[in-house]
Amino acid sequence: MILVRLRGNSPRLKKWLELESYKEKIIKATDNGDLPFWILKFLSVALGVSDKYFSQANWKKIVSAFYLTLSLSPKIDLPIVSPSDEKHKEDDWSYDGRAWHLYSHMLAKNYGWTLEYISQLRVREALAKIEEIIVDEQLEREFYYGLSEAAYTYDKKSKVSKFNPLPRPHWMRPRMKEIQKFSIPTSMLPVGVVNMQGIVPDEYLPKPIKH
Repeated sequence: MILVRLRGNSPRLKKWLELESYKEKIIKATDNGDLPFWILKFLSVALGVSDKYFSQANWKKIVSAFYLTLSLSPKIDLPIVSPSDEKHKEDDWSYDGRAWHLYSHMLAKNYGWTLEYISQLRVREALAKIEEIIVDEQLEREFYYGLSEAAYTYDKKSKVSKFNPLPRPHWMRPRMKEIQKFSIPTSMLPVGVVNMQGIVPDEYLPKPIKH
């Protein structure tokens, strides 16, 4: 019954944002013992029914339903959702479920769409437009920032003003380039026994060049 109700299309924007918020709670709950509670809440949103109808179901089926729901989540390849090691600090005015209100407000303000229309947007399409809105706002902010004295630091020694760029979100910064790999002759290794085990991955160790 649970698996049958889950089969279908990927969730649209509003439901996806709600499911994402429960995923965060599930991750945090692994340390405090509330994991079953939040998994049931997650499935309640995914199924569109109260969790009381399946809270006594076989736990293996519940877990299977949970992973099936995750597999139905849309795959998004946008910079705005790229992973980052930066620690995110919530605003003092944040509240549970704010993501939907924040994103729907941005889209309604910029495109004039109704909340009902926005709620049914495909996730990737909505996030792509949200990314463009944020980029426009960031570039405009940088332009006016560059006109102010706060953007420059005067060095008394060099008597030159240095421009201090406005910080950008991690997904707007230049991407790290992959380390270029190249072959070197073994004859260029230092004389003697060189133990490089555990220092660098095997793929970066020098190898004999085949002629």
